[in-house]
Parts: sequence; structure tokens; C-alpha cells
Amino acid sequence: MVVVTCWYVLTFGGFLLFGERAADLFGRRRMLLASMVAFTVCSFLVGISPDPALLVVLRGAQGMAAALMSPANQALGYWSAVATGGANAATAAVYAGNLGMFFLITLYLQLVEHYSAIGTGIAILPVPVVMSPVAAQLRRLIARHGYRRYLILGSALVAAGMACFLPVHGNYLLHLLPALLVMPVGYGMSYPSAYAAATSGVPARQAGLASGLINTAQQMGGAVGLAVISAVAASYTAALTRDTGPQALTSGYNLAMAVAAGFTVLASVIAATLIRARRPAPAGPAGAGQEAVRSCSTQTLGST
Repeated sequence: MVVVTCWYVLTFGGFLLFGERAADLFGRRRMLLASMVAFTVCSFLVGISPDPALLVVLRGAQGMAAALMSPANQALGYWSAVATGGANAATAAVYAGNLGMFFLITLYLQLVEHYSAIGTGIAILPVPVVMSPVAAQLRRLIARHGYRRYLILGSALVAAGMACFLPVHGNYLLHLLPALLVMPVGYGMSYPSAYAAATSGVPARQAGLASGLINTAQQMGGAVGLAVISAVAASYTAALTRDTGPQALTSGYNLAMAVAAGFTVLASVIAATLIRARRPAPAGPAGAGQEAVRSCSTQTLGST
């Protein structure tokens, strides 16, 4: 399961810069149509694949198609100059914790709480439901106050949500739902802010490359984070017992969740130290940066 997820993320992140540059050279509409066809075909083949090795190969092809499709969905502009590298580093750290956290929660619900796949999806549903309206409001708030404070605060809220303790046979409403309500508020703040920061000061002809850099940061960060967090959970569980009893599993998950929270705290520290506070761009049609916020505000954890 980890190999399949990581391979998709790695190929997606690895080909994003190529996809963004191709969109600049050949046109976003043409690349969107071609990549959508490729992604659809790969998705169909993934669904009917009978062989694990073939599944990994197809997931890699699916990631490549997604990398070509991504730039066509984003109309990124430019704003005022900031430390773009800091924004990309913060984004990588947020996604390092994000992907691993959702992986852990999925395992916890299915292996410890014995949820079905559908039940697990319903349990996690509060995340996009809460995150979408929060992200939609960030366009106005960033235009008024700038993006730095929301990137710092958003990452801190996500880390606070990750501090939840996963007990053996816990109560969903008491032990998990509060975290699934707090974290999407933080994600709704940090994602649009990171996109706005990373694409500031970028000329229109290089918008695709700027988008590719931040998308590469989030996908590579997610891949590294998932590998580290899953390794921590597995190794700690194995150190406690040779079997996979619920107590050993939850102990490993809780330690790994603390690591995920550490990645996210790192994102907040990076945003506070490397991204300079600047006066926001004027609101209105002339504010090209508003398009960047509008674009990234529509994204809801599709990488997970």
C-alpha cells in the first residue's frame, strides 16, 4: 500500500516541472485534453489490474498523466516579491505531515476500529467539507492582511489537530472528530497562503514553472513524509510485539502522528523565519495574485 502510494506521488512530483513547462510551450488546453485522456485510461487499467507489479507501474503512469494535467487546471498570476524558496519549503513540510497523517488515520480506522473502506471515507468526510469554505474565504483575507500570518497560523492549527491521541477502540466523536474539524481549518489557511507566497513576483511567462515548483515541493514532501512516518509506525510496533495487536498498532500510530505533527510545526517555523511580511496587493481586478488564491482554494487534498 505504501509502495503504490509513494510511487504515484514520486512520479507526479518528478514530472511536474516538465508538465508545467510543456503547458507554457504547447498551450494549457491542449495539454489538459491529452493528459485527461491518459489519466482516464490509466485509472481504468488500475481498477482492473490483477497483478501487484503491474499496479505499481500503472500508478506511476497515472502520476505522470496527473503531472501533465495539473498546470492546465491552474491559472497562476503574480503578486509582490517574497522568499519563494521559503514558501516551497513550508509547503513540503505541511504535505510531509499531511499525507502520513491520512495514511495513519486510514490504518487506524480499518485495522483497529474495523471500519469498512466506505465507512473510513465517510469518517474522513469532515475534512473537505470544512476545508473548502475556509479556503474560499482566504482570497479576501489574504488580499487584506497578506499571506504570511495565515501560513503560520494554519500550520500551527494542523499540528494541534495532529496532537490527538488514538486509543484502542476509541470513540469517533470524542477522539477523532475534533481533530478532523480543526485540521481542515488549518489546511484551508495554509494551502492558499503557500500558493500565493510561492507565485509572488513571477512573470506571467513563467507562471507554469512557478506552479510546478510548489507542486513538486508538495508531492516530494508528501512522499518523504509518508515514507518516514510509516516507517516509524511499523518499526515501533515491531519493537513492542511480534504480532500486530491493537495496542501495539495504536502505540506505533501515536508515535508516528507525533512525527507528522513535528513536520507541520516545522512548516510554521519556516513560514515565520523565511517568509517576509509584506503589504498585500490591492483588492480588485488589478490584483493578479487573487487568481493564484482562487486557483489553490479549490484544491482539497487530492494528493492523499
